[in-house]
Amino acid sequence: MKALRLSGPGRLAVEEVAGPGEPGPGEALIAPRVGGICGTDLKLFRDGPRRGDAQILGHEVAAEVLAIGPGVEGIGPGDRVAVIPIVACGECEMCREGRGELCLGHQSFGIWHPWGGFGERALVRASQLVPLPAGMGWDAAALVEPLCVASTGVTRGGLRPGGRVLILGGGPIAALAALHAEAAGAGELLVCERAPGRAARIRALGFGVVAPGVEDVAERCRELSGGLGFDLAVDCAGNPAAFATALAALRPTGTVSIVGLHAEPVQFDAYDLLHRGLTIAAAVAYPLWAWRRRVEQVAAGRIEVERVVTARRPLDEAPAAITGLADGSDDLKVLIDIP
Repeated sequence: MKALRLSGPGRLAVEEVAGPGEPGPGEALIAPRVGGICGTDLKLFRDGPRRGDAQILGHEVAAEVLAIGPGVEGIGPGDRVAVIPIVACGECEMCREGRGELCLGHQSFGIWHPWGGFGERALVRASQLVPLPAGMGWDAAALVEPLCVASTGVTRGGLRPGGRVLILGGGPIAALAALHAEAAGAGELLVCERAPGRAARIRALGFGVVAPGVEDVAERCRELSGGLGFDLAVDCAGNPAAFATALAALRPTGTVSIVGLHAEPVQFDAYDLLHRGLTIAAAVAYPLWAWRRRVEQVAAGRIEVERVVTARRPLDEAPAAITGLADGSDDLKVLIDIP
């Protein structure tokens, strides 16, 4: 079968590889149909595979079930599904507490796992599959995973209807966070993005944009809130400057929710944090139970996730698409069609 494999830093190619065998107990054989390129894919492209050898990429995936193994109930061949990439052990204390996203021994499909979504076939646990409602398209289904990431950033921040939200970053997770916050009833919504191309993409979605370094972001937030500051800042940028801006833009008792992957430590004034009563919330991945809820929201049209798609490519062009994004393309979300 054909699959997109990463064999080292910058070494990415669509290759013929051995396909999976028949599904074992509790497993399903799937045929991925559409997958999204994620910022994590770009990081892997730069750094190399985490497993130490070649990795099939792709963890934002919608697929068709081809076969099921013994003991699988609730899904069958021909079913259309979204794929939860987190493969939790189901046995550690975090799993027993219902926090599989924090499983002490988890794997991640398409990141450090034998299979990934940018291939013609894959083996997964049946428990990773969420059936799609009738009429829900492949594109929308492939965007459920990044929506779960983005929405966790908003919900961990405790957004209430009418609340003021600042979103740091103008990439696909930030765009989906804005769409989720809008659907959740945000009263004021502002996105912080410096790059003109991405800022234009965000404006095209109907959101206000403030450019850091050109404008004083914290001052703009105070102007929009009667001098108080915003209730919630969702850090999708993952860099120290964005985190500092997020804290500065908050009202007393405000919350900064960390979604972006920080590659270096951040510094903050604990005295200021204490005396303004601020909260820092880590929004790692997503609660696994949230998937069905997000699928239902998207299927009902309450969050139009397809609006963030700006390009699509066939599987053979996936290496060029990833390279372009890594080089700074202004595209928000690029989807890959898998034959």
